[in-house]
Amino acid sequence: MAFNIVLIWTRNKWLAALALVPLPIWTYYILNFSRKIQPIAKSVMEGRGPQRLVSSRMNIAGVHVTQGVPPT
Repeated sequence: MAFNIVLIWTRNKWLAALALVPLPIWTYYILNFSRKIQPIAKSVMEGRGPQRLVSSRMNIAGVHVTQGVPPT
């Protein structure tokens, strides 16, 4: 990203400045979304952990296969 900014800056300073205007807005949006989604994603991952997924291992001709069986 830094290389692209420098490249645009060397070509046209006004274009580079214009392209960097939305950067703080996008950074705020991404950080805010990340703070909201991480707890939700973590709870979903933990909820679908070993308690809700029955794993069984089979040995088929020397190849280990793990199957997930959804709960009934």
